[in-house]
Amino acid sequence: MLDPCAGRAARRAGYSPKTADRLGSRLLKNVEVAAAAKQAQEERAKRTKVDADRVVEELASVAFSRMGDFYDKDSGRLLTVTEMRPEAQARLSSIKVLREKTHTTTDGVTETSVHESTLQIKLWDKLRSLELLGRHLGMFKDQVQHSGEVSLLDALRRIEAKEDAAQRRPTEAGVTP
Repeated sequence: MLDPCAGRAARRAGYSPKTADRLGSRLLKNVEVAAAAKQAQEERAKRTKVDADRVVEELASVAFSRMGDFYDKDSGRLLTVTEMRPEAQARLSSIKVLREKTHTTTDGVTETSVHESTLQIKLWDKLRSLELLGRHLGMFKDQVQHSGEVSLLDALRRIEAKEDAAQRRPTEAGVTP
Protein backbone atom coordinates (compact mmCIF):
# COMPACT_ATOMS: atom_id res chain seq x y z
CA MET A 1 0.00 0.00 0.00
CA LEU A 2 2.97 2.33 0.49
CA ASP A 3 4.13 1.99 -3.09
CA PRO A 4 1.81 1.77 -6.12
CA CYS A 5 4.60 0.27 -8.27
CA ALA A 6 4.61 -3.52 -7.95
CA GLY A 7 8.39 -3.80 -8.39
CA ARG A 8 9.18 -1.20 -5.75
CA ALA A 9 6.63 -2.77 -3.40
CA ALA A 10 8.30 -6.17 -3.89
CA ARG A 11 11.73 -4.65 -3.11
CA ARG A 12 10.25 -2.99 -0.01
CA ALA A 13 8.86 -6.41 1.01
CA GLY A 14 12.38 -7.86 0.87
CA TYR A 15 12.57 -9.44 -2.59
CA SER A 16 15.83 -9.23 -4.51
CA PRO A 17 16.23 -6.05 -6.61
CA LYS A 18 17.13 -8.29 -9.57
CA THR A 19 13.82 -10.15 -9.52
CA ALA A 20 11.50 -7.68 -7.77
CA ASP A 21 9.94 -6.24 -10.94
CA ARG A 22 9.05 -9.66 -12.33
CA LEU A 23 7.90 -11.05 -8.99
CA GLY A 24 5.91 -7.90 -8.13
CA SER A 25 3.94 -8.26 -11.35
CA ARG A 26 3.42 -11.97 -10.72
CA LEU A 27 2.29 -11.35 -7.13
CA LEU A 28 -0.40 -8.92 -8.29
CA LYS A 29 -1.85 -11.72 -10.44
CA ASN A 30 -2.15 -13.94 -7.36
CA VAL A 31 -5.81 -13.96 -6.31
CA GLU A 32 -5.07 -13.79 -2.59
CA VAL A 33 -2.54 -10.94 -2.94
CA ALA A 34 -4.87 -8.97 -5.22
CA ALA A 35 -7.75 -9.43 -2.76
CA ALA A 36 -5.59 -8.32 0.18
CA ALA A 37 -4.43 -5.22 -1.73
CA LYS A 38 -8.00 -4.35 -2.68
CA GLN A 39 -9.21 -4.80 0.90
CA ALA A 40 -6.38 -2.60 2.20
CA GLN A 41 -7.29 0.11 -0.34
CA GLU A 42 -10.94 -0.01 0.70
CA GLU A 43 -10.02 0.22 4.38
CA ARG A 44 -7.74 3.20 3.71
CA ALA A 45 -10.51 4.91 1.72
CA LYS A 46 -12.92 4.46 4.65
CA ARG A 47 -10.35 5.59 7.20
CA THR A 48 -9.31 8.72 5.26
CA LYS A 49 -12.80 9.36 3.87
CA VAL A 50 -11.29 9.70 0.40
CA ASP A 51 -12.99 7.90 -2.44
CA ALA A 52 -13.40 8.36 -6.17
CA ASP A 53 -16.56 10.45 -5.77
CA ARG A 54 -14.82 12.89 -3.46
CA VAL A 55 -11.86 13.25 -5.85
CA VAL A 56 -14.19 13.89 -8.81
CA GLU A 57 -16.19 16.43 -6.75
CA GLU A 58 -13.00 18.29 -5.86
CA LEU A 59 -11.83 18.32 -9.48
CA ALA A 60 -15.23 19.62 -10.55
CA SER A 61 -15.09 22.34 -7.89
CA VAL A 62 -11.78 23.60 -9.30
CA ALA A 63 -12.77 23.07 -12.94
CA PHE A 64 -15.99 25.06 -12.65
CA SER A 65 -14.88 27.76 -10.22
CA ARG A 66 -15.77 31.39 -10.95
CA MET A 67 -13.82 34.50 -10.00
CA GLY A 68 -17.06 35.96 -8.64
CA ASP A 69 -16.85 33.45 -5.79
CA PHE A 70 -13.97 35.47 -4.35
CA TYR A 71 -15.49 38.97 -4.46
CA ASP A 72 -18.10 40.77 -2.40
CA LYS A 73 -21.08 41.19 -4.73
CA ASP A 74 -22.06 44.59 -3.30
CA SER A 75 -18.71 46.39 -3.02
CA GLY A 76 -16.71 44.46 -5.62
CA ARG A 77 -13.78 44.04 -3.22
CA LEU A 78 -11.84 40.80 -2.87
CA LEU A 79 -13.03 38.81 0.12
CA THR A 80 -10.61 37.88 2.87
CA VAL A 81 -10.00 34.17 3.33
CA THR A 82 -12.15 34.10 6.46
CA GLU A 83 -15.04 35.67 4.52
CA MET A 84 -14.87 33.07 1.73
CA ARG A 85 -16.97 29.94 1.81
CA PRO A 86 -14.92 26.80 2.64
CA GLU A 87 -15.38 25.38 -0.89
CA ALA A 88 -14.01 28.64 -2.36
CA GLN A 89 -11.05 28.52 0.03
CA ALA A 90 -10.22 25.03 -1.25
CA ARG A 91 -9.93 26.38 -4.81
CA LEU A 92 -7.13 28.77 -3.83
CA SER A 93 -3.58 27.80 -4.69
CA SER A 94 -1.96 30.86 -3.09
CA ILE A 95 -2.56 34.35 -1.76
CA LYS A 96 -0.05 37.19 -1.90
CA VAL A 97 -0.34 40.51 -0.14
CA LEU A 98 1.01 43.29 -2.32
CA ARG A 99 1.62 46.62 -0.62
CA GLU A 100 2.45 50.02 -2.01
CA LYS A 101 4.63 51.90 0.45
CA THR A 102 5.72 55.53 0.58
CA HIS A 103 8.85 56.67 2.33
CA THR A 104 9.19 60.18 3.71
CA THR A 105 12.11 61.67 5.52
CA THR A 106 11.61 64.39 8.12
CA ASP A 107 14.66 65.79 9.90
CA GLY A 108 16.70 62.65 9.15
CA VAL A 109 14.00 60.28 10.41
CA THR A 110 12.58 57.83 7.88
CA GLU A 111 8.92 57.04 8.25
CA THR A 112 7.17 54.31 6.31
CA SER A 113 3.47 54.39 5.82
CA VAL A 114 1.37 51.89 3.95
CA HIS A 115 -1.19 53.65 1.78
CA GLU A 116 -2.82 50.68 0.13
CA SER A 117 -2.61 46.92 0.38
CA THR A 118 -3.77 44.61 -2.35
CA LEU A 119 -4.41 40.89 -2.26
CA GLN A 120 -3.48 38.74 -5.23
CA ILE A 121 -5.06 35.30 -5.42
CA LYS A 122 -4.12 32.36 -7.57
CA LEU A 123 -6.46 29.44 -8.22
CA TRP A 124 -5.54 25.85 -8.92
CA ASP A 125 -5.10 24.99 -12.62
CA LYS A 126 -8.60 24.98 -14.09
CA LEU A 127 -7.57 23.51 -17.46
CA ARG A 128 -5.76 20.60 -15.80
CA SER A 129 -8.84 19.88 -13.68
CA LEU A 130 -11.03 19.93 -16.80
CA GLU A 131 -8.59 17.60 -18.56
CA LEU A 132 -8.60 15.12 -15.67
CA LEU A 133 -12.39 15.18 -15.52
CA GLY A 134 -12.60 14.69 -19.29
CA ARG A 135 -10.27 11.69 -19.07
CA HIS A 136 -12.35 10.27 -16.23
CA LEU A 137 -15.45 10.58 -18.42
CA GLY A 138 -13.66 9.01 -21.41
CA MET A 139 -13.94 12.15 -23.52
CA PHE A 140 -10.39 11.97 -24.90
CA LYS A 141 -9.01 9.16 -27.01
CA ASP A 142 -5.24 9.05 -26.54
CA GLN A 143 -4.91 5.66 -28.14
CA VAL A 144 -5.44 4.98 -31.81
CA GLN A 145 -7.31 1.76 -32.38
CA HIS A 146 -6.95 -0.19 -35.59
CA SER A 147 -9.21 -2.96 -36.70
CA GLY A 148 -9.01 -5.56 -39.39
CA GLU A 149 -6.60 -8.32 -40.19
CA VAL A 150 -3.20 -8.10 -41.74
CA SER A 151 -1.28 -11.25 -42.44
CA LEU A 152 2.43 -11.18 -41.90
CA LEU A 153 3.01 -12.70 -45.34
CA ASP A 154 0.98 -9.95 -47.07
CA ALA A 155 2.84 -7.24 -45.12
CA LEU A 156 6.23 -8.71 -46.10
CA ARG A 157 5.20 -8.91 -49.78
CA ARG A 158 4.15 -5.22 -49.75
CA ILE A 159 7.47 -4.21 -48.20
CA GLU A 160 9.42 -6.23 -50.77
CA ALA A 161 7.39 -4.70 -53.60
CA LYS A 162 8.17 -1.18 -52.35
CA GLU A 163 11.88 -2.01 -52.08
CA ASP A 164 11.91 -3.46 -55.63
CA ALA A 165 10.15 -0.38 -57.00
CA ALA A 166 12.61 1.92 -55.24
CA GLN A 167 15.58 0.04 -56.75
CA ARG A 168 14.14 0.24 -60.30
CA ARG A 169 13.35 3.97 -60.03
CA PRO A 170 16.11 6.19 -61.52
CA THR A 171 17.74 8.65 -59.15
CA GLU A 172 17.70 12.43 -59.64
CA ALA A 173 21.11 12.34 -61.38
CA GLY A 174 19.79 9.83 -63.91
CA VAL A 175 21.90 6.99 -62.56
CA THR A 176 20.19 3.78 -61.53
CA PRO A 177 21.30 2.19 -58.30
